[in-house]
Formats: sequence, structure tokens, C-alpha cells
Amino acid sequence: MKKKIFVALMAVAVGLGMLTGCSKDKPYSSYNIGVDFYGLPKHENGSNYTEEEASKLPADQRDLYFVANYLAGWLIDNGYIRTNYVNALVIEGADLAYNDQVAYNLYENEVKRLDEADLEKVLADAQKLSGDDKLEITTSGTVSFTYRLTRTTTLPEGTQLSKRYTVSYSPASANPSNPE
Repeated sequence: MKKKIFVALMAVAVGLGMLTGCSKDKPYSSYNIGVDFYGLPKHENGSNYTEEEASKLPADQRDLYFVANYLAGWLIDNGYIRTNYVNALVIEGADLAYNDQVAYNLYENEVKRLDEADLEKVLADAQKLSGDDKLEITTSGTVSFTYRLTRTTTLPEGTQLSKRYTVSYSPASANPSNPE
């Protein structure tokens, strides 16, 4: 009986050792591709407004907040944002120069795709939607953001590339010119 218990315990110990002790973590690089919006209204302590709080701001600040919020959601939904929380970009391998090049190529492709996107049309189309998806804008203005690539792990110095975008917006026209 003692021999069976000892053999069982030995088998468990060996099994645990194989599962944990012998495994090696593969080297990797993790990258974020995200956006930083400029000039958004914030609380005095620097924190963001909730949607309810933002709806009580003056019209120009409210519209800026809602336009930025809509664009951020659109960027996430269309795969432009890649962070540890959304569609993470992790490249396995010890060759950091290679990993950086792969991430750079992906970022450059996303920049080209974003350059081709008509963000002003995206906002105009959002105003034509119905229900909760509709973007309601009552003022005209611009929203600016930086689209950036940042390496987040495995090296002491972070890699960062960025491109700034400025998007104009205005209320939907009540009388469209050229209805067809």
C-alpha cells in the first residue's frame, strides 16, 4: 500500500514538473497600435468624462468628445487598433530587429489603409444612421489624433512611430445638395 501511494505521488510530481518546470517561455515582442486624441474635454484631475457627463458639456466640447468617441470605436471595429486589450500584436522570436521590422511593415500597411479611408465621410454616414449608432453633431470643428506604433515589452527602449490625423466634422445637412 505504501509503495502504491509513493508511486502515485511520484507520478504526480513528475507530471507537474513536466507541465511547469521544463517549459521555457519563447522570446517575443509585443506592440500596440493605438490612437491619442488631442484637445478632448477632461475633468480637472485629467480623467475622461463619462458619456453622460460629456452630454452636458457646451455643444462644441460635447460634439468634439462624441466625434472622437465614435472615431475610436470605428477604428477598433475596422481593425486599426491593436493593443493588449484589443487584437494584440505579439510577434514570437528572439530576433528583435526582425520583430520590429514585421511590426513596422504591419503599421505602414495600416497607415496606408487609414490614409485611404475617408474619415469625414465616415462621420457624415454616422449621422445618417438610426438608433444608438447615430452620431449627432450640432457644431462644426476638427478632431486630431495620433495613430502610433509602440513596442511594449522585451527591450529597455520602446520603439515608437506615429502619424497625426486631423478630421473635420459638421452637422448633417438638412437639405442635401444633389439628392439622387
